[in-house]
Amino acid sequence: MVPEQKEYTLAKRAEVATAYSNALAAYADRLPKTIDALKQWSAAAQSAIQKGADLPPMPSIPPSPYISRFNNQGCIYNAMIYPLRRFPIKGVLWYQGDSGGIRYYWMKALINGWRKVWNQAAPSTSSGQGFPFYFVQMPGLGEVIHDPAGGGPTGICRVKHLLAARTIPNTGMAVTFDTTSAKEAMDAHPPNKFDIGVRLAQWALNRDYGQKNVVPSGPLYQAIQIEGNKARLTFDYVGSGLMIGSKVGRAPVVEDKAGKLNRFAICGADKKWVWADAIIDGNTVVVSSTEVKVPVAVRYAYSNTPVGANLYNREGLPASPFRTDDWDHIVEE
Repeated sequence: MVPEQKEYTLAKRAEVATAYSNALAAYADRLPKTIDALKQWSAAAQSAIQKGADLPPMPSIPPSPYISRFNNQGCIYNAMIYPLRRFPIKGVLWYQGDSGGIRYYWMKALINGWRKVWNQAAPSTSSGQGFPFYFVQMPGLGEVIHDPAGGGPTGICRVKHLLAARTIPNTGMAVTFDTTSAKEAMDAHPPNKFDIGVRLAQWALNRDYGQKNVVPSGPLYQAIQIEGNKARLTFDYVGSGLMIGSKVGRAPVVEDKAGKLNRFAICGADKKWVWADAIIDGNTVVVSSTEVKVPVAVRYAYSNTPVGANLYNREGLPASPFRTDDWDHIVEE
């Protein structure tokens, strides 16, 4: 149950390339004029210093496209990734930068592009899928949103990461929203990298080093089934079972036997979201609300910093935030 995929089209690539070419041309035109102006200013500034006078205003320098937003269109890649292509590669552990969010088709193009550069994109490779690519879903970042509809840039980013993990072959995703407190979530560089490293390692241990007893992920949303006034959710990676968990700092997750599931929202055909009651039923979660007679969709932990979200498997790995709908088509972008 994933939204229809949208490719990073040739038209989009051409649009970016054209914009970059235009920026380079404008920069090349302005730079000589700026250099002349700087020479004149330098002479005037030296004269002012000798006379003890105020310095004249310095002319503005045009911003270089080499250090502009076009970095994410290949400049950093060409300088820091492409030169490594002659080295053998086992796989990638990837933590995205926090600027600019994420687009699903960017993620897909990045992974497939790196595999192609290392000649691991063809079915003739040992796995037929290219080298493994394990990435970090965004930790808590940004203000806590109390609207059951959820959203926010980080919340949106996480569901795009989930789509990538579900649809791009030989990938894995470390869920990390529970590694930051509400206070730490205002920092784009949260301090707890320990749990992030462990969760990435579990993917590699399970997939690439033969330790099949290691559960690599927390529950990942699989499907929704409407049963009268309730919605039943099924998951992959339930491990030895689902539980309500609690995590504080770097301490291991512990079961909260007296707790109840939080951060589930539900709506009907009117698309009016309300907070829902949710209970664990075997390896599924049943969601309902007295305000929704015929449920249509469910969202879980879908916000910047979903404080209180507490669905885990018994291996202590958190369920990924998700939404069963994509009415605004924001996930597949």
